[in-house]
Parts: sequence; C-alpha cells; structure tokens
Amino acid sequence: MASATTDGDDVVLELIDPSAVQNELRPEKVTSISTSGVESWNLGLLLQSPSVKVRANRNRQVVFTDQLVEQSAYFRGLLCGSFSESSLAHVSIQWNLEALVHVLQFIHGFQLHITSNNFLLILEAALYFGVERLLLECESWFQRMTLAEGQQIPMDTVIEAWNFGLEQGVGFVPELCKGYLARNFVAASRCIDKPCCYANKLQKKAWVTSSSSFPDIPYDLLHSCIEHPLLTLDSERHLCEALLIWLSNNRRSSQCSSDDSKFDILRKVRIALLPLEFAAGLRRDFSQLGEEAICTILDLMKDSFSIILAALVGDKLDNFRIRLTEYSEKISLAGCIHITALFLFLMVLPSDLDMTAKKRMLKIEDLYCLLQKFPMITEVDMTVDTSPFLLAKVSVISTSIDKYRVASTTPYAILEENSLLLDVAKASLENLAMSNISKLTLEGRNDINDLDLMKISALCGSLSYLSIKGCTMVTDMGISKLISKCIHIKSLILSYTSFGKSSVGVLCSDLLSTSNFTEDSNHKYSCTMAFRLQQLHIDGCKGIDQNSISQLMCHTYMLKILMLRETTVTDDALYDFLGSFLESLDVSETMVSMQALTSIVRRNPGIRCLKATGCTKLNQHDTSDLASAVIANYKGYLFELTQHCILEEVAFGWGFSILSVEELVPLSRLRCITIGLGASPGHHVLCMLPKMCPLLESVILIFQVISDSIFRSIQESLKNLKVLRLCCCLGDLTSFACKISMPQLRVLRLEWVTPWMTNNDLAVLTKNCPNVVEFSLSGCKLLDSASQEIISNGWPGLTFIHLEECGKITLDGVSFLFNCIAIEDFLLRHNGKGIERNFIYQAASKLPLLRKLALDLCDACEGGFDSPSHAERCFLSTVTISRCKSQKCAFDSQTMEAFRSVHKETIVIEWDCKEARTTVVKERI
Repeated sequence: MASATTDGDDVVLELIDPSAVQNELRPEKVTSISTSGVESWNLGLLLQSPSVKVRANRNRQVVFTDQLVEQSAYFRGLLCGSFSESSLAHVSIQWNLEALVHVLQFIHGFQLHITSNNFLLILEAALYFGVERLLLECESWFQRMTLAEGQQIPMDTVIEAWNFGLEQGVGFVPELCKGYLARNFVAASRCIDKPCCYANKLQKKAWVTSSSSFPDIPYDLLHSCIEHPLLTLDSERHLCEALLIWLSNNRRSSQCSSDDSKFDILRKVRIALLPLEFAAGLRRDFSQLGEEAICTILDLMKDSFSIILAALVGDKLDNFRIRLTEYSEKISLAGCIHITALFLFLMVLPSDLDMTAKKRMLKIEDLYCLLQKFPMITEVDMTVDTSPFLLAKVSVISTSIDKYRVASTTPYAILEENSLLLDVAKASLENLAMSNISKLTLEGRNDINDLDLMKISALCGSLSYLSIKGCTMVTDMGISKLISKCIHIKSLILSYTSFGKSSVGVLCSDLLSTSNFTEDSNHKYSCTMAFRLQQLHIDGCKGIDQNSISQLMCHTYMLKILMLRETTVTDDALYDFLGSFLESLDVSETMVSMQALTSIVRRNPGIRCLKATGCTKLNQHDTSDLASAVIANYKGYLFELTQHCILEEVAFGWGFSILSVEELVPLSRLRCITIGLGASPGHHVLCMLPKMCPLLESVILIFQVISDSIFRSIQESLKNLKVLRLCCCLGDLTSFACKISMPQLRVLRLEWVTPWMTNNDLAVLTKNCPNVVEFSLSGCKLLDSASQEIISNGWPGLTFIHLEECGKITLDGVSFLFNCIAIEDFLLRHNGKGIERNFIYQAASKLPLLRKLALDLCDACEGGFDSPSHAERCFLSTVTISRCKSQKCAFDSQTMEAFRSVHKETIVIEWDCKEARTTVVKERI
C-alpha cells in the first residue's frame, strides 16, 4: 500500500513481515529506524516488531540511497522513477523481515552470516531485490558448504534447495545439490546404524541412505545424482539397495507410476558388479532385473575377458567399471567372485582413451605392474574356508591323499587355482620388503607353511595385524620366528593353530629392549610384545598348556580383545591377568570358575562382549553351604555385569540360572544374546527379554523352554532383529510363530523346534520373513517335495540351506532348490531317498558359489554318490557324506521296526590347490 505523494526527496520504506499481515497485528508495534545509523541496527529488537519503517532519501548524494540504487535493481527502479510507486512518499514492502534487513545491512557493507537455516531466505531475497553481489556471496557460501570435507548438510535442506533452484531458475543450486548428494552417498556420519556384533562389526550404512528423508528425494535429483561423474559408492550393491528403498517408498508417486519408470532408474545400476546372492534375491520382487543380473554374472564367471573385450568394441565399458572417484575411501567387492584383476584394471583405466589405446592396454599379460599402481594398499585378505575338523572333536579312522595337476580348463575360469590374480597376490607376498601392508589375513590356508611365514616376516616394518586362523600346516616354531621378526604386531589371530610354548616365550621376552622402540610405560613387562598386544585370539590352540597361558596372562596388559575358547586356561591365569582395557572376552568351553570370571569383569568395566557358554565349572562352589554360595556368587556376578559393564553382546550357559526381570534392566543395550545349554533364565524372563532389550538384533536360544508368548514379544519389541536361532527347544510353540512379521531378519535357524510345520506354514514363513539369506530347518516330518519350490520362490537369494530330517523333501530328487543359485553352504540329510548319484557334480556346476556340501547315503537313490574330479568341483572345497548302519532295537525283535538307522561314520573330502584329502571319522560332522 502507498500514501499520497508529497514534495521533497524524503521517502518512508515500511518493511512489513507477511506474517504480521496474516495475524493482523496492531500498527502501534511498528518500529522506526534511520538510515544514518545502519551499523547500530539491533536485529533482535527489530524482529520483535511486525513492521519496520526506514526513512530514506531519493537523492543519490546520500550514501545509503546511492548504495541501494547501485547494488539493488529493485531499489534502483523504486527510487529513480521506474516504478509507479517512485513518486510516493510512503512505500510498503512485504517480505520476510529478517531476510530483508540482512539484505539492507549487506548492501551497506556489513558481513553477512549465512547458515543452512537462512540460506534460502537470503537467496530468495537477493533474487527478488536484484542484489548481484549478494547472489555471488550466496553461491560462494553454498559451494563451500557442499564441497567442504566432512560437512553434512541436512537432507531436508538439500531437497528444499534443489526444488527452490529449479522453481526460481537458479542454476548453481541444483548443480551443487546433485554434486553434493553424489559425493556423499557413502559418507559415514552420525546417522549410521550401530553394529550388531561387537567382535564382527557390520558394514556401516551411508549417511545419505540412512537418512529418514532419503525416500523424499525428488526423482530428478536422484536420477541426476546417479549419473553424476563423482557418484561415490563403496559397492554397486549399496546403490541398488538404496534405489530399492526409494522405490518401495514411492510406489504410488506419479513419477513411479509405471514399470518403465522403475526400471529406468534401476538400469543405472551396473549389474555386472553385483554379488550373485544379491542378484538372486532380486528375483523375488524384480524378476526381470534379477534374471538379467544372474545371467550376466554367470557369463562373466565363465569368460570375463571375451565379454569385456566385446564391451570395449561396443564402447560399453562403463557397465563393467567399478566406480572410483577422488572421494572414494573404500571399495567393497564382497561376494563378487566373478570380479577379476581385469576389473581392477578397468577401474584405473582413463575413460578418455581412444579405442586403439584401450585395446593395446587390455591385451597386457602381466598385471603385476598394475598392482604397483596401488602403493598405498594396507590390507590383504586371502581367506579360504577352514577345515570342518577344526571346530569338531573327531576320531579319525583313515586318511588318504590324492595329489593332482591343475586342470587347463574349468567350468568357471575365475576358479582356477593358478589364476593370474592369485599368482600376483603370491608374488607380492614374496616381494614385501617395500610394502605398506599392515593387515594380513590368511585364514584357513593349509597351503601356508613355515617357509611362507618367513617370507611374510619381510613385512616386519609395517605389519600390525596378522590372522592365520586355521593354518594347520604352520608349526609353533614357525609362528615364534615370525613374531620375533614382526615386533610391531598389535593383533594376533592364531585360532586353531599350533601356537604354543615357543611362541609364548617370544611374546614374553624383552625383544623391545634391544630395538629402537620408544618405551611409554614403566611397567616391568613393558619391553615385551605381549604387553603391547591389543588383540589375541588363541581359541582352539591345543598346544598351549596351563603354565604357558599363565605366563602369557602375566605379561598382557593392554589387551582389548581376548579369545580363550577351548583352551586350558585356569582360574590362576585369569587372576594373573592385570589388564583393565578389555572390551571383548570369550572363555567358552573352559574350566574357569565364577569367582575368577567375576574378578576379571570387576577389573575391566569396559567389557562390551562376554561369552561364557559350556563352562561347567561355573556351577561348582568351594563351600559346604551350597544354597547360600549359589545366591551369593550369582548375585555378585550379575551385579558386576549389570552395574559396571555396558554389555552389547553376551553368551551364557552353565551357571546362569536365576536371572530375574529386574536384573535385565541394566542390560537394555544388548544387541546380541546367546542363551545356551545349562542356562535356565525361566520362561517369564525369556518373554520379557525383547521388551527389556529392544535393541536386540541377534537372539540364539539353545535347550530352552519357548512358547508363542516369546514370539509375540519379539514381534512387538524387536523391530531390527536380524538373526534368530532356536535349537532343541521345548514348549508349546505353535504355527503362530510362522505368522510373526520379521522383515529385517537375515538368518533363521529352526532346529528341532517345529515338528508340526507343514508346507502352508513354510509358505507363510517366507512371506513374513522375506529377506532371509541363511535358512536351517530340522525335524519337520510333514514337509514334502513341494517345499523345495516354496523355499526357492520365497527366498531366491539364499546362501545357506540346511535341511535335515524334513519328511520327504528330496524323495523325488532335487530340482527347485537349484534356483537358489547363490547357495554357498548346502546340507541335505535324511529328507527322502531320491538324490541321484551324480548330485555332487550337478550341485557344483549349477551352484557356482557352492563351497560346502553335506549329504547322507540314506538319501542316495542309487546307493551312493560319485566324487567329482578337481576340474569338475568348480568352487567346492568340502564335501561331507554321512553313513548310517542298521541297529536292532532291544524292545522289539519281531517286526521291521525292530531295526533302525543310526550313525556309523562320516566321509570328508577336502580340496585345496595341491591335493584332495579324504578322511573317515566316527563322529557326525
């Protein structure tokens, strides 16, 4: 609104906040200010008023007016005669009061403080009032914000800025928004999920995709982000998962109303870089995309070179190029066994090379020079499956070894033991003198011996983490020599090796006193390697006696992770341990007492993970007053646990029998719990467990009493449950358990707990737990061959299937289960006599990821199974075949039922790069 004209150059600019007009605030609250004292304007005071009157002058000789006219197109037109209101003495301007005052102050030369909260307000004001210099300031600020390392702009702000930029035609805003979103797709932040397991931390989620606002991202912004050259991912799987999350939340959106729209954005995923098990899982809801991905991956496994060469000719290499940008911090290829060294080569191949140069570089035979391009590699992992004998106590009946030559061709070229990538890896291990490798993992490699350990000792200047778990061919002497060379090691993973007295002697000797190692402690053992160890895994090491363990415990002080499972550790050894930094402790299957365990917990309040299953001595007491001793010890121990330790992962067995609901209260931060044999917390406590510990992601119950009430509590409270295992549990569990919705569940093992399960129950289970990738089922006599189709259709991405004593599932052979093409671990026992003689070869050829296979001769329709040759086994590393015998029942000698099948022995076939080893043992493994 404007008043009548007057003579003179004076003009009153009334700045009115639109909210004041809507609220009809009284005019007496108007504040008047002078242009002669801009520096004295009190912004806080001004914003308390619904409107502000500014007295100005049209004469450009007045400094304030000159600056307005010079820097603002709006005020130039208003004060210099271009507008209809130019001749008025009173002009009202309705605009956000805070933004407009900021504009006036900026024009007058004041420093402007732009934040993510006022950025769009100021930008919009700069556009409306035509202040070019302020537009440049806004662009500069937003550019700094979006490019700043570690800077996290709220996703809501990014989305709002994108929409504003498109609506107002401000080009730099959407450009910077999509660039920021692309670079930060995998940036770690405060919004990531906390790991489920303390010892084995899960991969962190990206801030962008874990943000609650991610589904609100406009289609055009998401599409532009994916096509951005700086899209930074840690894996192609992550991108696909993020798009599926977005699509699931925008199914009814107009921009995704058709299948073409959905596939348009999903086709931006480079399916050749997806893990096979993930591609198989896509078939459940996106059958076309899943089938296309599976075919592509299988073709690459057979002949990746020819396929990539064809893509090179067709200029489609981007479909196979791993996304690597200057912002990449980690690239994960987990589960992508089809990705060879050739893919790594493409990752660093310049995209702007001409066709001739690309072809010349792609015919290179020796890629060792390629790995030299990565001098900053710090971690090498060459893990293979560990022998099944390591985790089982067996009695060997016989052993035979068959050495073989490596076949010139195999069904899947990537699986050749003498592949180029493996040769390069081995060659690099032999030339480690100048290496930066600090973390080396050789888990399960039976082809590693003492001589190889001596070669590894060339890493003495950099190696700080070494894992040789399950390397059964190395000796205690070889381990001790390696340790004596690599004095900077802080983490030793020596589980199930020959680690023993010699190695303990080296760890406890004053090696550091003769080196240039800088002492940072006056402790008498500070010059020993044991003193500085932070992680020590010696679980399953039978070569270390009680005295050696005690000696080792006396010297260790800075340990954070200590694994003593299945060792001869005694109470004295635990009392000798003087460290106070423990975060994870495993004493399962040992003879430690409750008193000793309480003592070590008391001195280590930082323990987050505690495992003590199978410790039968925890139930024993030294006093004749047994009842009072039980109560005192249990109460005292639980007090230490709940009052002084913020536990996130626990495994209980013997000795944990009187847990009450009240004692669960301080355990509310638990994420993983295992309640095993010997523990009897009571049915009421188990029912309350999900409610008292709502963060639980893994629940394992063994030999417990369960019911539908527990499942009902799980459904109500555990929204993020990922692992559920029930083994040999009793109770009144019914088919209601199959109707519980657990959308986040990844691992489901129901072993001897659901004898009533039918095909209908199984179908309901697959619908309510759609994302399961590991499934184990035992003792379900009512299932038949139709169960195979239910499993394969419901869970096409399964990597682990164990079916035992499940009715007649395999009576008509095995067919539909082969549709779960990503199976890595496959067990079929006592499910029907219909499995063909050549089944092992069929399984290996149809399931390219299959590594472990377990069968029973009782299911062989032709009396036995043929063993595949080395070339036919593909990726298969272990086959176990159980054999039964007929045993007469003492209570019935007149009928056929008088004889029943009982276990006789197990045949185990293991392949490595040198030989096939066949072992017969008494036990069933």
